[in-house]
Amino acid sequence: MARPDPQRATAVIRYGQGGTLVPKNNEGRFQKVALQPNQVVTVVMGLGLTEFGKPADVQILDGGAISSDAPVPDLPATPNPYPTPPINGPPTAPDPTPQPSPAAPADPNDILPYLINSGQTMIVTPTGQLIFHFKPGADIGLHRVSVVVGGVQYFLQFWRQNPSAPNNNPGMLRAY
Repeated sequence: MARPDPQRATAVIRYGQGGTLVPKNNEGRFQKVALQPNQVVTVVMGLGLTEFGKPADVQILDGGAISSDAPVPDLPATPNPYPTPPINGPPTAPDPTPQPSPAAPADPNDILPYLINSGQTMIVTPTGQLIFHFKPGADIGLHRVSVVVGGVQYFLQFWRQNPSAPNNNPGMLRAY
């Protein structure tokens, strides 16, 4: 079985009021995209149908935060082998009704409570896509996101703009 070609992967950056950018892919390293401070974008990576169901290791390399669109799976509680009764009263039975896990909202403006500043393992969708939200860190400059699927590594590159010194911002795609 041949390894996937990193050049065939695509990325679409969704931002603002329906705006989209398609950064160029150079051997798995995508073109830089400029972001404003505290801006949240949605990244849709097209990896191909052969990647369906594979885990994707998504890591933040230079600061920032990410969140998946996928709901957090419901996991059963770990049973305690030696249950201890509460101090004030008899033991109560646990609630048998499963509680739904919160799913991240689709609107990037509502995603802030779901962003985490560490890596995540995500699963490639049946359409061969990986969808997540990204917010750059506080530092001005380059913020990279590494995505590893099936042994192939991809790099998304975001440039956090410096609004107080606009002449110091290099020319690139702008997601604002």
